[in-house]
Amino acid sequence: MIVALVVGVAAAAIAAAVTRTVRQVDPPMLSDAAPTFTTYREPVRLLDTRPGGPTVGERIDGGLGAVAGSPIEVAVADIAGFSPDTTGLVLVVTALDGDGSVSVATYPCGVTPPDPPNLAFMATGGGAGQVITGLSAAGSICLLPTADVNLVVDMIASFAGSAFVPQTVTERLLDTRPNGSTFDGTMAAIGVRAPGSTTEIPIADRVELAVGHDVALLSVAAIGEESGSFTVYPCGERDTPTASSTFAADQLVVSSLAMSIDDVDNVCVHTTASVHLVVDAHGSFDSSIVEPISATRLVDTRPDGRTADGRFAGIGVRPLEATLEVPITGRVDVPANTDAVIVSVTAAAIDEVGELTIFTPGATAEGPPTFDYVATLPASHTLIVPIAADGTVCISTTGRTDLVVDVVAWISTGGPTASPPTAEAATGCPDQELFPTWRMVAIYGSARSETLGILGEQEPEAAVARLDEIVATWHADDRPVLGAFNLIATLATAEAGEEGTYNLPSSDDFIQQYLDVARRHGIYLILDLQTGRSDFLTEAKRYERFLREPDVGLALDPEWRTDAPATPGGGHVGQVRADEVNAVADWLAAIVEEEDLPEKLLVVHQFQTDMILDRDDLVEPPGIALTIHMDGHGTQPLKLDTYSRTRVEPPWSNGVKLFFDEDDDLFEPSDFLTGTFEPIPDLLTYQ
Repeated sequence: MIVALVVGVAAAAIAAAVTRTVRQVDPPMLSDAAPTFTTYREPVRLLDTRPGGPTVGERIDGGLGAVAGSPIEVAVADIAGFSPDTTGLVLVVTALDGDGSVSVATYPCGVTPPDPPNLAFMATGGGAGQVITGLSAAGSICLLPTADVNLVVDMIASFAGSAFVPQTVTERLLDTRPNGSTFDGTMAAIGVRAPGSTTEIPIADRVELAVGHDVALLSVAAIGEESGSFTVYPCGERDTPTASSTFAADQLVVSSLAMSIDDVDNVCVHTTASVHLVVDAHGSFDSSIVEPISATRLVDTRPDGRTADGRFAGIGVRPLEATLEVPITGRVDVPANTDAVIVSVTAAAIDEVGELTIFTPGATAEGPPTFDYVATLPASHTLIVPIAADGTVCISTTGRTDLVVDVVAWISTGGPTASPPTAEAATGCPDQELFPTWRMVAIYGSARSETLGILGEQEPEAAVARLDEIVATWHADDRPVLGAFNLIATLATAEAGEEGTYNLPSSDDFIQQYLDVARRHGIYLILDLQTGRSDFLTEAKRYERFLREPDVGLALDPEWRTDAPATPGGGHVGQVRADEVNAVADWLAAIVEEEDLPEKLLVVHQFQTDMILDRDDLVEPPGIALTIHMDGHGTQPLKLDTYSRTRVEPPWSNGVKLFFDEDDDLFEPSDFLTGTFEPIPDLLTYQ
């Protein structure tokens, strides 16, 4: 038995198949048309109340705004190409410009609005959320906000024929509030749920499904008296994959779920804090177009994260403004012609708010934000997500957050996925090259030598606070800033050592402790090589295990690459030939392709012209961000002069190192951002 849940603030409903016989609605509610599910590669904007807001056809726009307590009716049936048999919409509703928290009831016009509303935004001023709603007989939907706010409504998919049947009257199954009532008088006004309690809600013979339907669309609303979480699951089956949602004191959280009720008499809701609960039934689905599967984990970025196939596991907090392309088909048992998947997504922000957007690869523009998250409360949602022809979806996040993604079902009508005429073929998620997507700000050094940089002046966890202080000075940047640890992995030495290479490599355990800390905080890790008498490719291969990770780059320091009889630090500045750098770049590029990794950083330090011999022969292979890093120290005029001689033109990138102790009159971020350095460096490293 499968239970598919939609949880979190303002979530969407999903479906799973059953064979149970249940009460049936009147035949007039059913359509004779075959069940269909249509996805839209480009979201169809139905409403935008902002001034000049663009919509399809004659939808409401032009800065009307939405007034608390006043419903807005949106006619959907007359959209060009819209099926007259459409019975349900999958919408993303965004509330903007409010003065505080706001809830929005989204429902077929002509019926009683859901109370509590089926969309609730905890972020001050609004937010975004996905919801399924039916249409009125005239083909319209209504939106009723609880506060003055601007509303934007985008349609991402629709059900037609007998695929989804909304109920004409919502069946309330539970209402614990003092004045609460239910459609049959059962489970009404039973009082606030205590911390640690489990409430059993009778479902059998109470949920009303259409003829031939097996799946019920339910919603769970929580009004917390204190902060906590709730979990929904079939009673007696606590081990069945479930999802949960968090709530805050005095704030509404709405979760929707579509449940297979085969052999399920009761649904249980477990709560960790005092809360009132309201559970409603809103309609039913035809399971012939929906196939549930056992929850399959495809992404878990947390340090101890695990996935079904080992991919996208433990890859670390997603940085600012990041997009992750997630393959679906080939990793879970879904057919090639799948229209959409049903995924459970959790965003656990580490220290900031953000927006998460799931959209179809190949769309000409990213979709509207799917939901919002805050640092104090992990947001869990289960969503209907159209997938591309190549079986992938894109997940973008604006604030640093961990991600967990499970696939719980797929939807397919057995034919090709429908798209608006203007939609382009899927071409993958938007390119996220390291530069210019981000500007990288790093701290340099190693705990093995406090004299070589500020990274080594404290333990790795404490170094995060040091880095954050520096990154904060770059907040005026025109790009999101990606923090980095520039860790000296192989350290040049004055002694020959056991291998006679005049260097001291790091152990895997030493590197791992920095990577673990970096991943807990959304920090990129750069492994810096001071090779002594060894060569760069030999030393890079020592760390192949780490360089096969998506968030680990490589830096080559020719200053410390010496040939006999010279020794590192002996008054001789080393050098490297272009063919040696190219060999490293080609090796890294092969890893990127083999592991299907995002673009990987390759830095080459330089402060003298002859440190890189034949520099014009350097090659940047696909998947590599080749960056020439000017790391000389001294006065401001001297640094500017050195930069003018070492800087490179696109497609290569530039970097500059700043020395707290050796530089005279340290350059400030404003000096860089106002054009003192031209071009503005992509990588800034503090030593």
